[in-house]
Amino acid sequence: MKKKTCLIFLMVFVLISILSAESVNPYRVIAWDEIKATDPVNMAGDAYTNGYVNNGMSDSTLLYNLRNQYRTMTCTVGPTEKANIDRTYSVEFYVDNNLAKTVTFTGMDFPVEVEVDLNYARQLRVFLDYSVSRMNDVVAITDIDFR
Repeated sequence: MKKKTCLIFLMVFVLISILSAESVNPYRVIAWDEIKATDPVNMAGDAYTNGYVNNGMSDSTLLYNLRNQYRTMTCTVGPTEKANIDRTYSVEFYVDNNLAKTVTFTGMDFPVEVEVDLNYARQLRVFLDYSVSRMNDVVAITDIDFR
């Protein structure tokens, strides 16, 4: 009986955790293209079907209105199979205009899971410097999740 009760409690907890994750769309997208299920992006041999990939036109920026509702944001960031393996890329995360996290990687690195502390802020800006990327489809941000 105790095992059954614990199992039910665990299942309810997992379900609540999954349902509490939210998909938040950026209100401004500059020089990123949305990744579609019909046109996935590959990072380290794995296909990703949601998120954004830079288009190489200028500095790439995603702006999110958080409305003071989220504690954290998680995502996967990394080089696509089109990235120059000798080049270093950096994606910066600004929370209410303060640099909260920088993720730096080379074109041959695996994608990394990133967690950004939002602390119920108003705005999140995700930034990729064009002077570093200079090519399209080389950096992707996927599996974006707000909690």
